[in-house]
Amino acid sequence: MTRTQAGADVDRAPRKDHRPVPMLADLIDAVIGVDTHRDTHHAELALPTGAAIATCSISNDSAGYAQLLTWIADHAPGPRLVISIEGTRSYAAGLARTAAAAGLRMIECEQPTRARRRGKGKSDPIDAHLAVLTALQLHADKLPTSAPTATAKLCASCCARAKS
Repeated sequence: MTRTQAGADVDRAPRKDHRPVPMLADLIDAVIGVDTHRDTHHAELALPTGAAIATCSISNDSAGYAQLLTWIADHAPGPRLVISIEGTRSYAAGLARTAAAAGLRMIECEQPTRARRRGKGKSDPIDAHLAVLTALQLHADKLPTSAPTATAKLCASCCARAKS
């Protein structure tokens, strides 16, 4: 027991049943980071250490999405994969739907801030690598569930309206 400045007794001994929350990097075989644009997307496949395995560029259409899924299957070191996509609400909406339909666990990655990019430059490969690093820094309990996201629900409702 120790005493705080306010005079309260606090037990500082660690609990025996306490386990640290694992990081995403502890639970996966690889992560795919994707930097998205109107016409093309740039992807990087990396190990849980952050070391790049391979990179590719695809077109922003269904043929490009199929090409990316084939590329992932050819290069992935194992089945436990996560895809970290920048801009799932805009240019990557189609890729996000395709990745989810293929069974990939998807993480929406925000565009890197200027402070985070400082000293690294600005390019598609760099932004794809930053998407990888963003995913690897997540705690496993913060990962999204397989339930449909608000974006997916919105897309589904827009598609349903367009068909009627």
